[in-house]
Amino acid sequence: MKHYTVLKSCFAGGARRDAGDVVQLTDSEGNALTNMGRVVASEAPPAKQEPINRSVDLPVSDAPQVAKRTVKKVKK
Repeated sequence: MKHYTVLKSCFAGGARRDAGDVVQLTDSEGNALTNMGRVVASEAPPAKQEPINRSVDLPVSDAPQVAKRTVKKVKK
């Protein structure tokens, strides 16, 4: 099984694929879709990065505390 990049939306690997997806296909299916111009052989997709903790105002957050808006009192 090789990795292929989908050029045009199609049905590949038993599911609907959109352009730009990287999928792993069998050699026979990959060759057939390559000959039709639907996919191109490519390298394995890059490893996913660990998500960044963007939480604010939580005890485990290392972000600075948010300044809250206040209402100024009107002098009479």
